[in-house]
Amino acid sequence: MNKYFCLSLFIATCLISCKSDEPAPSPATPPTTPEVKSSEKKILSFSFRSITPSVFGTINETNKTISVTVPKIAINALAPNITVSEHAFVLPASGTVQDFTNPVQYEVTAPDGSKQNYMVTVALDSTISLNLLSSTTFEQGDYVLITGDDFGTDASRIIVTFINTGTTTTTDITTFVVFDDTAIGFLIPEDLLPGNYMIKLTIYGFEYTLNQTLTVSVPTPEIQSIDKSTVERGQNLIITGEYFAESGNIVKLNKTGSSKTLTIVSESSTSIEVTVPIDTEAGNYSLSVTSNDKTGNSISTITVTAPSTTPVITSLDKFSYARGETITITGQNLKKEGAFTNINFIPFISGATVVRTAIPNGDGTELTYTIPGDFPTGSYIIVVEVDFDYSEEYGDVIQITL
Repeated sequence: MNKYFCLSLFIATCLISCKSDEPAPSPATPPTTPEVKSSEKKILSFSFRSITPSVFGTINETNKTISVTVPKIAINALAPNITVSEHAFVLPASGTVQDFTNPVQYEVTAPDGSKQNYMVTVALDSTISLNLLSSTTFEQGDYVLITGDDFGTDASRIIVTFINTGTTTTTDITTFVVFDDTAIGFLIPEDLLPGNYMIKLTIYGFEYTLNQTLTVSVPTPEIQSIDKSTVERGQNLIITGEYFAESGNIVKLNKTGSSKTLTIVSESSTSIEVTVPIDTEAGNYSLSVTSNDKTGNSISTITVTAPSTTPVITSLDKFSYARGETITITGQNLKKEGAFTNINFIPFISGATVVRTAIPNGDGTELTYTIPGDFPTGSYIIVVEVDFDYSEEYGDVIQITL
């Protein structure tokens, strides 16, 4: 075989083989259409689900505003739940904590990149109910509880104001407690002037006035201690306590059927010193202090005793005397040096006490008095007075006759 023939055959074979490896031409395909992105960018819902029950906003699509009314809570840190159009997103994002004290702007971006702003305004529910107080008479320092509904729970957002109906002066109560959205408790200031008051509540900026007038007065005087439990007639007592008047207090010793007003030596709002009169009957007493027309009583008992020099009646020689007869009284301490001795004839039923000078013996154990012809007749109780010191009443009643 001719070598030139073989070379030609090899080249032809290679050319045929290479042509068979080329892909067959494909049929014609239509051009690709670009994807159209949505321009939808709406806020579909706006709510606070952390509040129980959940609160939903009202969306005004025309004005692009959202208004939400919430109960009386702090609105400076709320996280809203927001849903928007499909494939859109909102900033600030749903669940982001925001301060809604002032309106907040939200921006919604559509899939096509266009944007829309919404202005969100959060307002507090202005409805509230107040219950009437069971009492409208209080003292300085008393506890007041105002009940109702929808007070909220944040005491820092509440102001309690007393308004004096006479002078219109106002006093804010700065310390109080809020109980479960339904009650506010506080103490009336101890320095609040006595008078009639209205109470105004400012709750989250809304004002409410209690439909009652409160009368505030000074507290009842409180006796806390007395320096003696036993005191002699003529001695002093020191009383300590609270809510006494600076002046004009009235202090009394009291027992069943009688009372004795004590002499004020000194007085202040916390302490009173008094003198027990020397004509006070010996015995057990309670003590009272009256200040600003209110009376406080001691818990302990005060025992009044006679001094060792106090005159004592032991007996009378008889119980019925005619005018001109002499009464003879025996006893002790019926005479003192440089002093006088009197017999007090106290009418048994009614009338003025008759005081007469009597004659004591040398050792003060006997006393005599001759009844004059003009002495008023009747029934009498006898008390001996020696130098302003008094005996106890003699136990029997005597008769003075014609």
